Amino acid sequence: MASSSFLLESPASIFSSSPIKAPLYLPKPYPFIVNVKRRRPERKRNPVLKSAVGDVSVVDSPPPPPPQDAKSELISSLKLKLLGIVSGLNRGLAANQDDLGKADDAAKELETVTGPVDLLTDLDKLQGRWKLIYSSAFSSRTLGGSRPGLPTGRLLPVTLGQVFQRIDVISKDFDNIAEIELGAPWPLPPLEVTATLAHKFEIIGSSKIKITFEKTSVKTRGTFSQLPSLDVPRIPDALRPPSNPGSGDFDVTFIDADTRITRGDRGELRPFKRYVEIGRVALVNYGKDYGKLVVIVDVVDQNRALVDAPDMVRGQMNFKRLTLTDITIDIPRVPKKKTLIEAMEKADVKNKWENSSWGRKLIVQKRRASLNDFDRFKLMLAKIKRAGVVRQELAKLKKENSS
Repeated sequence: MASSSFLLESPASIFSSSPIKAPLYLPKPYPFIVNVKRRRPERKRNPVLKSAVGDVSVVDSPPPPPPQDAKSELISSLKLKLLGIVSGLNRGLAANQDDLGKADDAAKELETVTGPVDLLTDLDKLQGRWKLIYSSAFSSRTLGGSRPGLPTGRLLPVTLGQVFQRIDVISKDFDNIAEIELGAPWPLPPLEVTATLAHKFEIIGSSKIKITFEKTSVKTRGTFSQLPSLDVPRIPDALRPPSNPGSGDFDVTFIDADTRITRGDRGELRPFKRYVEIGRVALVNYGKDYGKLVVIVDVVDQNRALVDAPDMVRGQMNFKRLTLTDITIDIPRVPKKKTLIEAMEKADVKNKWENSSWGRKLIVQKRRASLNDFDRFKLMLAKIKRAGVVRQELAKLKKENSS
């Protein structure tokens, strides 16, 4: 094949006297063909943050909560089993012997799995308003037999409504609240009243609670709601019959964030649930909104509620992250933000919370947490000074008594 190069003279040969031909071999030009591959435009991907656990998208919805361990799942299933057994028994008023046995077996199964309760470490779990969902003592048509309670169906035709317990761990208040409807002859409407049996409580041992009766308050509802409340004081101990000492005790056999089981002095079974209603003010006990007061504006299901506050975005929250208070406001279901703020101002929620014993305790804790080293030093000096004054006064009293 013939060579594909041709000969050119070099630039030096043009100006030199002796022409020197320097061959330059250049490739013969061919058509330059470039194969261009068209690429599809890459789709924009969401930014991804690498972690040891796996890929977690930043802009996507948050990942689901971690799965519960086997024991937590078992406890949840046993709680649902107990609630399913007692749900159709009208708090025990419609229970027969078979129902009593099934409920007791389900409660014992739950108590066996969780073990003994230590109220000395879990005292804060008692705080709040609890709704009675079942009582084995109701099958005998009383509110607890020999324990402090109100007999039903003996003197007047009585219809028992909801029963609650309101517990304040700071002031040691323990109130049994019963909604009662008293029958009246026709054409008079029935008399609806709310009876509050006020007690003081103390912890005995690790799981036993002793309550001491103080007084009874009766407040009318419905048609006669404008009538003033009636307070019945406690009968003096000297006039009290031996069969009614005015005090009682019971054991707390199970307690968590939303369920509590107690057994009376004769083994009466009483499971309670935290009372959740629209308009109930709650305290957030976990997460970025820790320590904030919110209002329940809707109940999503048995585990979640829709909560809102003037300075937060409305969202869902698990009941385990909420601690219910005794404060309620009058709002419709899922109100507007303006309606919610007006209802909270009308109910004076902020002042009620700050003046409550629970609110004062949290304010003191927050104030102590914000102290610097110098503030703690001044507090230490004040405590030393106070202790010295107490010792001096105690020495004076001892000296006076000895003389």
